[in-house]
Amino acid sequence: MLKKVKLLISVIILNLALSCHSSVQGNISLRIDPYRDKDSVLNVIIKNNTDTDYFLTLDTNRVYGYSFGNYKLNKCVLVSCKIYENDKLIQPKLDGGIYKKEFFDRKEEQWNQNEITVANNFLDHYILLKNKIIIKKGEIKFLKIPFSLIYPYNYILSNKYILEKGKKYELQIEYQMQKNITEKLIEKTKLDSIIKLGYLPYYYKITSNKVPIITTK
Repeated sequence: MLKKVKLLISVIILNLALSCHSSVQGNISLRIDPYRDKDSVLNVIIKNNTDTDYFLTLDTNRVYGYSFGNYKLNKCVLVSCKIYENDKLIQPKLDGGIYKKEFFDRKEEQWNQNEITVANNFLDHYILLKNKIIIKKGEIKFLKIPFSLIYPYNYILSNKYILEKGKKYELQIEYQMQKNITEKLIEKTKLDSIIKLGYLPYYYKITSNKVPIITTK
């Protein structure tokens, strides 16, 4: 009887271990390389640890928002970059000066128009599912995503992470494709077509490893 109880306990422990292992392995994972403060790209490894073929609407052209005024869509297509200072999450500060204009600034108009054009082009491609990333079961892909500790807020101002000497800084990225946004904005025929081909949308949150930010100053 005692042997049967011990065997049953061993089986339960083994099943729990396998279950935990599956929950860790049965996902899509992100890994990033350590980042230097003067780097202009994030080196990202994305791996499909599942037995299912998936697609993502992750954009690899930028990490800061497009100007179509849709926060939820931006969040659905862009990675979120998190900076930690001594294990505490920090936010960038606005850098630049606001001044009263007494003349028409053509460069600012061109900058704003370019942002609108880029956003509209991206949205056109997004609706038709042209900018998807397909990642088959067991597949590993290497991505390069532009990233800098200083990035535009508008034509005049920039968001800037200020790193202080002697403190520990780390970087982590997250991404999650949103079901409600995907099904609302992407053409149904395009969505149905890719699903019929065997590629499913991956709606779970993906969080990368934390890596040190190497300061060069």
